[in-house]
Order: sequence, then C-alpha cells, then structure tokens
Amino acid sequence: MRSFLVRLHRWAGLSTALFLVLAGLTGSAIVFRHELDAWLNPALFQAPGRGAVLSPDRIAARVAALDPGIAVTALPLKPVAGEAVLVTVLPRPGSPPPGYDQVFVDPVSGEILGRRDQMTAIMPFLYTFHYSLTAGPVGKWLLGVVALIWALDALVALWLTLPRGRLPFTRGFGAGWAPAWKIKPGLSLGGAGSHRRVLDLHRAPGLWLWLVFLVLAISSVTLNLETQLVRPLLGQVAALSPSAREIGAPRYRPDPPPPALGFEAAAARAEAYAAARGLAPQAVDAYHYAVFGVYIISLDEAATHSVWAIDTGHPHLYLDDQTGEVLMATIPGQGTAGDVFLQVQFPLHSGRIGGLAGRILIAVAGVALAVVSVTGVVIWWRKRRARRQVAARETAAARKGPASARV
Repeated sequence: MRSFLVRLHRWAGLSTALFLVLAGLTGSAIVFRHELDAWLNPALFQAPGRGAVLSPDRIAARVAALDPGIAVTALPLKPVAGEAVLVTVLPRPGSPPPGYDQVFVDPVSGEILGRRDQMTAIMPFLYTFHYSLTAGPVGKWLLGVVALIWALDALVALWLTLPRGRLPFTRGFGAGWAPAWKIKPGLSLGGAGSHRRVLDLHRAPGLWLWLVFLVLAISSVTLNLETQLVRPLLGQVAALSPSAREIGAPRYRPDPPPPALGFEAAAARAEAYAAARGLAPQAVDAYHYAVFGVYIISLDEAATHSVWAIDTGHPHLYLDDQTGEVLMATIPGQGTAGDVFLQVQFPLHSGRIGGLAGRILIAVAGVALAVVSVTGVVIWWRKRRARRQVAARETAAARKGPASARV
C-alpha cells in the first residue's frame, strides 16, 4: 500500500510542480497587489488635486470623452482627493480595442493622469497569470485540474509522513512523527547530509502549513472550476441559490442599448434597497456589464476599516440598467449552506478572512509551496540518478563477470 502511495505522490507532484511553483510565487506577490501596484506606479495612483471631488458620473464622462469607441465599465463611487480614481473601460461593440483598459483620473480636477493596458503592468499581469496563466478559460480549467490533483495529493502526502508501524494516538506515535516536523540546522543543500536537509525542507513546511495548503487547494478548485465541477457536486448535497451566471445568461445581448441609468442613479437605487433591508449602507464600487444589462454595486460600511479587519467580502446588488430593479443580491453569510461555502472561498484563498495576519500567512504559504514543490523535484531527481548509477554498476559488473570467466 505504501509503495503505491509513494508512486502516486511522486507522479502527482511531478505533474503539478511547475504550476504550483508559479502559482505559489505569484500568489504570494498578489496578496498585496493593490499596495504594490500603487507603490510601483505613484504617478498613476497619486492625484495632485485638492478640494471638492467630482461626482462619479462626471468622472465617467471625462473618460468617455477620450474616445467614442470606449465604454466605462467600472469605477469607485466614493472618490477621495489625493487618490486617483481607477476607471475600467472596454471597447464598444464593433469598435477596435483602444490599446488600454484602465484610465487614472484626478477626482478633483478631472485631469487624466494616465492610461494603461493591464497586461503591461506587473501586478495586474501577475494577478491574471495567477488564476489563468493569461490563457483565458483554458488556463483557468488547467489550473483548476492542477489544484484538484494538489488537494488529493495533500491527503496522500500527510499519510506518508506518519511513522511506519504506528497508528495515530497510540504509544510512541508522537515521538515517531516528531522528526518529520523538524528541519535540520544549516543552509547548505550540498555535501554530507544534504539529502536529509532537502527532505526536511520538502516535508516540514508541508506539515506546518498542511491545513493552509489544503484550504488553498480546495478554494482554487472552487474558484476555477465552480461551474464545471463544484456547483454540480455541491448541489447533490446542499441547496444552492441560482448563480449570477445562471440569472444573467438569458439577458445576454451582443448589441445592448445604452443604459437608462447612470452610475450615480444605480448607486442611489442600491443604497435605498440596502437601507430598507439593514445592509451595509454605502455603495462603494460600480460595475456595468452592458451585454447583460446589469449594474453590479458593491456595498460597504461608511466607517474606515482597520488593516487588521476581517474581510468576508462585500454585499453585491445586481440591478437592471434600464429600470433599476434589483435582480439578485449576494450577501456574505446569508443564503443556504452551499451558498455560504461558495462565498467564503475567495476570502479564504486571499487570506482576507483573517485580516492583515491572514494575508501575511497566505504570502508566506505561497513561498513555502514553491519550496516544497522544488525540493520534491530535487528528491526525485537525486533518487533517479542514484538508481541509474546502481543499474550502470550492476550492468558493468555483469559484463565483467563473463569476461573474467573466459580468461
């Protein structure tokens, strides 16, 4: 049984190692992607204007005036003097791509501070690469399969660290398992004892962060394969509310009419709806998906959050862009058990469910995942080379034997 599990772990690890190294390192970086993006691009994110800020609709109009072939699709609803407003744009149906999809605006003066294509900026690029390898749906599907293998292999890996011949919670089990949690002192990976050190670096981080790795793997599967795998399976054991995709699909229009509501009117409808139901009172972000005829409004509390605050996600309201009717609402912590399970996957995956401490933990786990994956390949390569050397010596000895006998 153990030999089978060793082979299973070996080939699962080898088949996913490269993807897990890339996912781990990029995931570690993008935990603080907004802060790093602003630090790397101060000319875009810092606005010189001071005074009263422009309304969201006026900011959107300034951006739309840049090019008749673009449409504003997303912007924050509570601009702050000194902080640039990041406005997302897309080409209108039938118009050529403008060469950029983000516009940075001074919310006081309305001055355009800069434009960029997200794929030319390192942090947005790393974010997209992390979840899709920048290969669109195919990349998301591939990484979802990798995450599924990783989740199953995590169970196998844990089993292989258990001391042989001892069952959990029996006498001597703790003493036999303790060495697997330790890393031999020293930084050198060469010379005497190097195999033990590499093994320790492969095994100990995986044990200390095993639960974090398992959560990351399961949430990766959910985020990448929700429609294809997770919702169909979860629906067999738990009730699920219709998803935004399911509600939105019949509304798709490749050549949509202009919205009857602007960003501010949609936000006002959302705040009125929230006030009547005791939800977070402030509309903070708006997304307009014209082809589905929908505004998505994010709600939040008016008070400023501490950096340590737990974040389980914002409430989102989906409004018809012609009538303002609320088509659906997703409220963190509300809905069926299956709904709540799906809601917490991104806060878990990003570490935001644990505030700043959670984000730091995920950043550390990303680097550790890369170390565990690389050392696993090193262990396999060394064992493979040793087996080949033994086989070569045995072959040479076999050839030498008959020759000696003839003499």
